[in-house]
Amino acid sequence: MRVLTNLPLVAFMSIAASLARAEPTAFQVNGADGKPVEGAVVLICARGMRGMVADGTTDASGALSLDVAHKPEYDYAVYAPGYRLFERREARLSDKVDVKMVPCKPSDRLAVLDKAGVSLFGGTEPDVTLSTGYTGGWQFDIAAGPGVLIGKSDPDQALLRRINVGQSFVAKKGKDRVTCKLLCGIPKRGPLIEY
Repeated sequence: MRVLTNLPLVAFMSIAASLARAEPTAFQVNGADGKPVEGAVVLICARGMRGMVADGTTDASGALSLDVAHKPEYDYAVYAPGYRLFERREARLSDKVDVKMVPCKPSDRLAVLDKAGVSLFGGTEPDVTLSTGYTGGWQFDIAAGPGVLIGKSDPDQALLRRINVGQSFVAKKGKDRVTCKLLCGIPKRGPLIEY
């Protein structure tokens, strides 16, 4: 009799295990011209771009295989220098995912914010630098360079030190202002910002 009462529990556990089983997902990353993009970083995150699930870099043929469960919905992003960020939100992954990267236009301003910093106002000195990364690559501490104020919406009112993926901040130097958005965290490099 005891065996029969445990049967539903065993069945539920085996179904749950099969749903969460990691399976290979083959990414093929090509440019708009159809040529493979080598060195593209693929990030798979929990919904909201929080919590890294898997990441990797494409090879010379633009290919990368990552083992992830196919049942949950993920956010994923693909970044390569010279291309716009490719993003998909709340997507279910399958055995094969084809990604077509679009080249950046001259007006597109993307940068990986690292400890060396980024010049937002066109000078040679960094205006914003990365201080520390936190919580699975989705929350970061940033620091302002000399003469620069940074804030959530008004740098004159409240200074900003920590920012999450998806949030924006404003940098001010003299009378010039630049709005920046943190798009995603690039593993071992820093956050990708658009400004």
